[in-house]
Amino acid sequence: MIRFLQVVVCFGLISTAANADVQHYDLLLGQRQVGTLSFDTDRMDLVTHLDNTPLGVADGRFTAQSSPARSAEGTAVTHYLSQSIKRQISFVLDETKVLTTSIIPPKEATPLSQPQAVPAGVIPLTEGFARLTTTGTCPAPFSAYDGRRVVHVATRAQFADGADILCEMDYRVTDGPGHLSPFRFSTLDMALRYRNGALAQVTVGAGGFELQMVRK
Repeated sequence: MIRFLQVVVCFGLISTAANADVQHYDLLLGQRQVGTLSFDTDRMDLVTHLDNTPLGVADGRFTAQSSPARSAEGTAVTHYLSQSIKRQISFVLDETKVLTTSIIPPKEATPLSQPQAVPAGVIPLTEGFARLTTTGTCPAPFSAYDGRRVVHVATRAQFADGADILCEMDYRVTDGPGHLSPFRFSTLDMALRYRNGALAQVTVGAGGFELQMVRK
């Protein structure tokens, strides 16, 4: 359950500048609010606080950030860093090719933590989340990397619900281990709702759990 909640709040995630475009969401497990999520689209900063999960088993803070940087040779790259109570992950991309990856502690690494194993064309987890929150409608397909696996997200169907746009999404792990040991879910049920050109709600489910991310 702990890993499931970490997964869904990331796609559903630090400091923020006073005038930045910061989005705030409530996280609901069934009818129970279990935490909050904020995403700063200018700084590409994501943070979740879980503080009311059943028996407190998944309570904690997850942060992730991607930012422009320079390699030792002066090449423009993107640096990604995420931290939770369980692990710290960082990697560097040159355009969409992963150059280096670091997992602390090392036992949390997977075969996809080796840069040469990561397929070309991936984007950081934070940029994938940004595509969900900033497009204003069902997003174009993308593949996101989190340092341990690659997931592919694509729109399967689009519907109108009054003035809202509903998107049924295809979310699947294409490389690396699935989510939530020992179940290793390789697919998640995901639905997006856009209202007035903004992401209003994300619903993600797997293995009998369903988490909603509702914009404040």
